[in-house]
Amino acid sequence: MGTHMGPSYACLFVGYVEHCSSPTRVPSLMDGYEVIGITETWLQGDQGWELNIQGYSTFRKDGQRGKGGGVALLVKEEINAIVRKDIGLDDVESVWVELRNAKGQKTLVGVVYRPSNSSSEIGDSIKQEIRDVCNKGTAIIMGDFNLHIDWANQTGNNAVEEDFLECIRDGFLDQYVEEPTRELAILDWVMCNEKGLIRNLVVRDPLGKNDHNMVEFFIKMESDTVNSETRVLNLRKGNFDGMRRELASIDWQMLLKGLTIDRQWQTFIDHMDELQQLYIPVRSKNKTGKMAQPWLTNEIKDSVRSKEETYKLSRKSSKPEDWEKFRIQQRRTKGLIKRGKIEYERKLAGNIKTDCKSFYRYVKRKRLVKTNVGPLQSDSGELITGNKEMADQLNKYFGSVFTKEDTNDLPDVLGDRGSSEKEELMDILIRQEIVLGKLMGLKADKSPGPDCLHPRILKEVAREIVDALVIIFQQSYRLWISFYGLEGS
Repeated sequence: MGTHMGPSYACLFVGYVEHCSSPTRVPSLMDGYEVIGITETWLQGDQGWELNIQGYSTFRKDGQRGKGGGVALLVKEEINAIVRKDIGLDDVESVWVELRNAKGQKTLVGVVYRPSNSSSEIGDSIKQEIRDVCNKGTAIIMGDFNLHIDWANQTGNNAVEEDFLECIRDGFLDQYVEEPTRELAILDWVMCNEKGLIRNLVVRDPLGKNDHNMVEFFIKMESDTVNSETRVLNLRKGNFDGMRRELASIDWQMLLKGLTIDRQWQTFIDHMDELQQLYIPVRSKNKTGKMAQPWLTNEIKDSVRSKEETYKLSRKSSKPEDWEKFRIQQRRTKGLIKRGKIEYERKLAGNIKTDCKSFYRYVKRKRLVKTNVGPLQSDSGELITGNKEMADQLNKYFGSVFTKEDTNDLPDVLGDRGSSEKEELMDILIRQEIVLGKLMGLKADKSPGPDCLHPRILKEVAREIVDALVIIFQQSYRLWISFYGLEGS
């Protein structure tokens, strides 16, 4: 990916994804972009797991004429993006999203696909949709229009292309792609009706065996998100032996003697926290950073970089031998990706009993795409896009369908205890083996609770802390008995 220029969104436009022989490459090459436009997805109904990239919201419209076609727009979840269903016409393969930031800047971004065998009616609808979008304000249009317009001279080869040029001029749109995106033709366009909004546009090598080049560019728009760094425990490098030795040397009976239950628990937490900082290192986790595919090894990354370099050399020299080198490197990269994915999935399946979290995390990334809530329509027919306004509208609707219970005739929750007035269980003994069993049964791959004690750490040092927990639990039970006046009854 190119250099990120100031406050802007990195964007990628990909045409004809269906022809890509390895759809699993789509997520691996798209990570790091804020906005991704795709044409010819060839998706229908509940298909589309290969476009379900973790960290992105996916908006799509499938092909309208059977097999083929379809468009999709992927936007980072951190970006405030509102799908504009009020813009697109039914017979046009397009999807429109409005990007917003806290400073009030709004930009319409859309993806349009015009099949090569389109009727004149479809062409008229596409032109009308473009005019409507441009009349609404700032707009960026990515699209595969299957037209061979001479952009250097601003001329078309026939009446259809001349009509599209006239539509583009009427919308004050500039077309920024200047290099061929398929053979010698510029079929994939990136247009905008505001000067200076599109920056650093570059035509990149194709995706897989795709015959359309990818287009990378930046939208000048300040983001609301901040790259914040989160510190998390690096449990794989934890020194649990050292932690166990320190805990084994503590006389919990003497340490907790005479303390209130709150002080006992706080003393235990303080010791655990101190040893955790001493023996468990931490690592940085960037919340908005690039999320690479787990099977993307260094060998695959090097091969992808080599493929891109040979592609640039081939484009520059146009020599047959250089193109042959590119095709050889392209096949090698494809094989490495396929093998890397298979090996990773086999490893996940083999370790599912000991590391189910990694397995389900991987499966979750393959789920069907999810769409955001909204915009909604109010009772008066107005479009609602604000989070609070949408929440109020949903709350109003849910409240209208609730079942109203009869609160005057509720059952006795205490039940019938017969002649005995007290049937409480009083004789409770908290034994060491019971607490140890609970500790050893913790799932080490789960997240810690509000006490910040990670279950993996508790399980590793279970035998060293069981005495402390038995003392605390027993004291807590005695306090409960005393509080309710049940002691000795």
